[in-house]
Amino acid sequence: MNPFKYFEHVDLEQVPKSEPYFVQPAGAKNTFVLVVDDEHLIADTLVAIFKAKGFSAFAAYDGDQGLRAARVLRPNVIVTDIAMPGVNGLEMAKAIREFLPETKVFLISGQASVLSLVDYGPIPKDFVLIQKPVHPDRLLHTLGEHLQRAS
Repeated sequence: MNPFKYFEHVDLEQVPKSEPYFVQPAGAKNTFVLVVDDEHLIADTLVAIFKAKGFSAFAAYDGDQGLRAARVLRPNVIVTDIAMPGVNGLEMAKAIREFLPETKVFLISGQASVLSLVDYGPIPKDFVLIQKPVHPDRLLHTLGEHLQRAS
C-alpha cells in the first residue's frame, strides 16, 4: 500500500520557508501541533512539513498514543486522521478537548463525506474537516486561516 496515496509527493527541500499564503498569527510562534495518523509515513511527513514552517510538531501513531501525548505535550493544534484502529481520531480529539478546550482540531479523512462519517458520531462544529487527498499547501493555508481567526 502506498502511504502517499492521500498526499501529493512533496520534496521537503522545495517547501519554501515563508509563503504569502501562510503567516503564523502574532503570538502563535510557539504553536505546537500534534499529528496523529496510524500511517507512520504520513504522520512523520506532516511533522516535517510543520517543522519546516516554524511550528513545533510531534507525531503519534494511534488514538491512545495521541491522547497520552496530548496530556504531556499540551498541543495548541491537533491534526488527526479519523479512521484508525482502536480509539479513532474523532474520539481522541473529543477526549483531548475535555482537558484542553482551546485546542484547535483538524480532522483529515479519506471518508470525508457526511454519509461515510455517520458511524463516527457527531462532529463538533468547531472541528475542521479536511478531505484526503490534501496537498500540504492547502493544509497549511487552512491551519493558518483558522489560527488567525482565533487570535
